[in-house]
Amino acid sequence: MKRILAIAAVLLAVLSFGTYKAVSQGSPGQQVTSLTGTEQIPLGYPCTVSCFVNSNVLAGTSTYLLVATGTTVTSAPTSLTETLIATGAITTWNITTPTAPFDGERFVIANATGSAFTTNVSLTAASGSSLNTTYTSQTIAAGASVEFRYATSTTKWYRVR
Repeated sequence: MKRILAIAAVLLAVLSFGTYKAVSQGSPGQQVTSLTGTEQIPLGYPCTVSCFVNSNVLAGTSTYLLVATGTTVTSAPTSLTETLIATGAITTWNITTPTAPFDGERFVIANATGSAFTTNVSLTAASGSSLNTTYTSQTIAAGASVEFRYATSTTKWYRVR
């Protein structure tokens, strides 16, 4: 009898593999057929901190924000945005790190243009965190990027690339 129950459990797991319900913006429990990366998938219960994971994490992708051309551009992304990608020339770019970062969070600033940003790319830490070293009036070469990682033990963002 135990063997039949074990086989039935395996069969049920195989049949339901790949099928899950995601919590879409404003539609709890809605069956999702095309993921955007912002859907939240329940992890199970009981939980004490966060009971959901975003679908982009399960897919191994990250979220990004395209930043258009401008003279003075200010960017203040959320923790859902891992990469800021400049798609045009920016004279002065003032960036604030994501608020409420998690341990090991990665934050990337990328120049996807054909020209170097030679003036004033500055990063400021959001409230409750700080930068390990200042990042003010920096240059980012064409096609290059800089990367920061957050450590909750020190509440600091560290430039790693």
